[in-house]
Amino acid sequence: LSVLACFAAGAAIGGGAWPGLISASLYGLALASRVRGTGGFGREEFALPLLFGATACFFLCMRRERLGVAALGAARLVAAFASWHISQFYYELLVVGLAGVLVLYGPGALPRRTVTMYAVAAIVAALALPVLRYKLYIVALPITLSAGLLILLWQPAVAARGRRAMLMRAAVLAACAGTGFVAQRLAGAHSHVFAVIFAKLRHLGRLPADPGVLSFEAKTMWTSSFHSPGAVEVLLMLAGTLVFGMVGAAVLVSFARRQTLTSPRLLLAYVAVVSLPLYVLFTRMNVLAVFFLALLAATVWPRRGFLRRAGVGVLWTLFLGLRCAMR
Repeated sequence: LSVLACFAAGAAIGGGAWPGLISASLYGLALASRVRGTGGFGREEFALPLLFGATACFFLCMRRERLGVAALGAARLVAAFASWHISQFYYELLVVGLAGVLVLYGPGALPRRTVTMYAVAAIVAALALPVLRYKLYIVALPITLSAGLLILLWQPAVAARGRRAMLMRAAVLAACAGTGFVAQRLAGAHSHVFAVIFAKLRHLGRLPADPGVLSFEAKTMWTSSFHSPGAVEVLLMLAGTLVFGMVGAAVLVSFARRQTLTSPRLLLAYVAVVSLPLYVLFTRMNVLAVFFLALLAATVWPRRGFLRRAGVGVLWTLFLGLRCAMR
């Protein structure tokens, strides 16, 4: 199901079935997309297709908004919230990216009704799901930032272009994000995730010999799948997606220089750029990194027929060569 979600998202981003097939192939054959299931991570294996399906539905609605697809994606998001605690962190990455797109491109760059469905679904989940109520997720940064998105998307005055309108949108979202950050620190929501991130950055990814220098949350979470992977492990897990993801990133940079970078590709670039360092910090994030790197490969699809056929041949040759080298 995650492979199907990768195909749908890649097709939406690349504008056709071939880009979706390339992304799905890269993701499905990469070791990182399969290794998590062998370790007995039942909740994760159940939630990942839901999260990736919600992401695919969102990218499809960014291409052409359809209420049925948006409702399906929002329902998958709520089901993922009820299944796996990392889903909350995943949604946080997504909503921060949406805030950035809104600030840079304005409300017209986002599918308003789709964003509304996702934001309302997250707010309802924070109030309805017992595990989220217990964590006071309703005051966490993703929820307050979702409220900021709703405010800006449904206020016609912020649709104006120009630096002043951009600064106003940024100020509103910064106030919402700041409120959520302060509230979640006071309530203890999500503190364990940020505590580990800050501790790993402070100690350059190495577990200090003296555990007393770490906070309680960092000490309890800096174990098992929250260790940092080595360079060889990163190369083996990501395989061809690392190569083609970098090529896709270069293509997006060229679009940005020509000022032709669309909002879906900007959102994808952000999530991919963030997910790769997260994997370097936490082994558990490898499946997120490989998914978004595979989607970056969908942006490499050329427009001319000959280049398309040649590109597919080169991609498959290099990818199969990497797979053989791994074996």
